[in-house]
Amino acid sequence: MRELEKISAGNKQLIGLSYWSFGLGFGPFIPLAAAWIFRKNHFVSHQLIQSMFLQTIFSLVSTALFFILVIHTYQQGPILQTTPFGLLIFTLKGTVDWSGRIICFIISLFCFKRGYLFIPFVKSFSERFLSFFYKISLKKVIVLSIVWPGFGHLFIGKSFFGWIISLSHLVTVLSLGYLSLAACNFSAAKDVLTVMGFYLRIDDQSFQEGFTNSLAIGLLAFVFVLNYFTTFINLPIYRAIKKVQRTYFASLNCSYIIHIGILWCILLLPFVLNSKTSKESIEAQAKKIYKDLIDLDKKQRLSIKRNEKQQEREMRFDLELPRKIEGTNEFSPKPFNQEFFKDKNTFDAPTIGFEQLKRPLPSKKSYIEKQSRESKSYSEYLTAKVREGARDQIIWKKAPNHYSVILRYTISSRGYISDIQIIEGSGNLQMDALVISVVKSMSPFVKPQNQRGLVVTELFWNTHGTNGLDTELKRSLATYPDGRVIESI
Repeated sequence: MRELEKISAGNKQLIGLSYWSFGLGFGPFIPLAAAWIFRKNHFVSHQLIQSMFLQTIFSLVSTALFFILVIHTYQQGPILQTTPFGLLIFTLKGTVDWSGRIICFIISLFCFKRGYLFIPFVKSFSERFLSFFYKISLKKVIVLSIVWPGFGHLFIGKSFFGWIISLSHLVTVLSLGYLSLAACNFSAAKDVLTVMGFYLRIDDQSFQEGFTNSLAIGLLAFVFVLNYFTTFINLPIYRAIKKVQRTYFASLNCSYIIHIGILWCILLLPFVLNSKTSKESIEAQAKKIYKDLIDLDKKQRLSIKRNEKQQEREMRFDLELPRKIEGTNEFSPKPFNQEFFKDKNTFDAPTIGFEQLKRPLPSKKSYIEKQSRESKSYSEYLTAKVREGARDQIIWKKAPNHYSVILRYTISSRGYISDIQIIEGSGNLQMDALVISVVKSMSPFVKPQNQRGLVVTELFWNTHGTNGLDTELKRSLATYPDGRVIESI
């Protein structure tokens, strides 16, 4: 026991800090890395592996609940507004997270004082884990290389080459997995990035056309296979492979990691860094839209008055014909060129105005039952899009209580917004202009798969129920999925 206390006395801070990694959000990765660094000290590595296994239990349960929560939210909508099951999962996840943090914190304090701890059940797993790695054999090297390229080299002490191949494979798997998900279900891929706090730097349409095609996915699949080939060809079983060749493969994978890392940084990081600029741009655009809406409102009011007067004049004209008509109307023989007046930037500058709903909304039951999965998926994509970059928070941080507005906007077959109309305003034209600016900033969208344009009638509201909505149309639209109706043109 004295020898045990003597060994642990110089490392008790390290062992204690390893339990803190769960509370900091790193989970079992820090104790695992520390165990590899201190692998020659069997006692310290055993304590660190024990810490890793304990945190792995909490991490696995928390991760499983997280994915159940994401799937439930993705299928049913915002969790607090759907079923008690969603609220239950949310509560369980929080309980597991905080219980793990409290337990790990108490154990860390105990380790700071005593220097070591043997946890029942976890201790036996850590001992078996270490006994597996202490005895080196070719079979173990091959199995580890099959599980993950590079692990076999780390096992036999080829650290530099092993870490390079492992990291290369990790980047490849993450990239291949995400691009494959984006190719199959782009709305789900957007949700994954949003949950992780990342947003695409380029527009969705460019990303989908440039990175989710068969060529990009095929190249990543080729690198995936190449990592296994590079790993096995450099194992000790192939005596002909020299150190120079291992260095060449390591340099090649280093170059690959750097280039694909730079690519992902270009796609993701600049948008995160410029999120404040994006918010300022939306708010500045909202001020311009507000002025345009005021002018448009005035013109419409004047137009109504003019039409009333014009009708009166036309009536008098019909009753009191002039006695003498002099001259004729002269028309230019030059044909009217509509193309000259056509807005060449229609997709970049959508028309904005006011409009009344000309036909009723489709039956809620038939809409939910008869809408294709494609349309539902596009609706989920729009929900993910409005949450991207916290666009929705730009609205709700400024919106008053019981705010609601109905917009109708048209998405062309090319994915651009071509028209935005206020169907029922909120009475606060300045806030309505901000909502329009947020919707306008989302363009361009992913192209509708049916190659036809879409008309979206959407309610933006924060009343947390239908009682606070001031019109029958708003109350009706609030009962549709995400308060949105999508119809093909």
